Amino acid sequence: MKSKKLIELLQKEDPTGETEVCVGGEDIYFLESKPGYWDGVYQVLERNWDSEYYNVTGAQYRSDGTKIVIRTLSIEDALYNNPDLPVTVIDNFTDKKMQKKVDEWRSNAKNDKEEFEKQALQEFTYKVLSKIKEGWKVVQPNDQKIGKYNVMWYIKDPLKFDGRAYKETDNQKHLCQGECMAILKSGFFTTEVIDNLIHWKLVF
Repeated sequence: MKSKKLIELLQKEDPTGETEVCVGGEDIYFLESKPGYWDGVYQVLERNWDSEYYNVTGAQYRSDGTKIVIRTLSIEDALYNNPDLPVTVIDNFTDKKMQKKVDEWRSNAKNDKEEFEKQALQEFTYKVLSKIKEGWKVVQPNDQKIGKYNVMWYIKDPLKFDGRAYKETDNQKHLCQGECMAILKSGFFTTEVIDNLIHWKLVF
C-alpha cells in the first residue's frame, strides 16, 4: 500500500487524528525508509479500490525502489528493555488476566537481565584479567571522574600515555564499555593515583 493511500484511509477512519493505531495489537514504535531489497523482498497487493467487497486483484514480490517499514514494540518487549517500566491495564474484561501477564513478563525480564549482566560481568572480567596478565596496565586520567565510562585505557608504558588523543596506539588502547563495567563492578580492583594517572590495580 502506498503511503499516500495509507494516510487517506487513516484520515477517513479518524478525521480527528486522535485514535490510537495498532498493528497486530501492538503499538507502532517507529517508521523508517529502507531500500526495497533490505531485509528481503517485500509484498504488494494489487487492489481495485472501487470495489465495495474483496478488492485484491493480484500480488507482487518486489525488491526495487524504496519501502517504508513500520516497526511495532510490544509491552512484553518494552519490559525486557526496561523491567521497571510502569504499565497500566485499562480493560474491564481481561484486567486480571493481563495484569498477571504483565507481572510475569516483568519478573522474567528482571531475572533474564540479572543473569545476562552476571554472565557478561564474568566474561568481561576474564578479558580484563587476561590483558593484565599480558602486561597491560589499566589507567585513566586523574582529572576524570571515577565511574565514568570511556575514559579507561590499557597502556604499556605510563610515560608514553597521551590522554588527550582518542586514537589508539601500540602503547594505549581504549577499554570497551563491558570492560569498564568489569573494572567498576567486579570488586577485583582498587585505585592508586600515580602522577597524573589513576591506576586500577587488583586487590589480590
